[in-house]
Amino acid sequence: MDPVVAAAACVASLQTLASREADPATEGVVVSVTRFNTPRESTALNVMPDEVELGGTIPTLALTLSLTVG
Repeated sequence: MDPVVAAAACVASLQTLASREADPATEGVVVSVTRFNTPRESTALNVMPDEVELGGTIPTLALTLSLTVG
């Protein structure tokens, strides 16, 4: 399995959750994936990395939603 493709699918799924599961008028959730890294020792472009690191934030307007997604 390619971890970069799996991580990209996770990012797309997170965006879908924000747009389909929350009411934008009252809950206002934004998913920001701001870090998508592979290990530094993976410098060759033709070698699949063993892992991918994702990072970001999920701010919301509703406290109950913050507790659910956080």
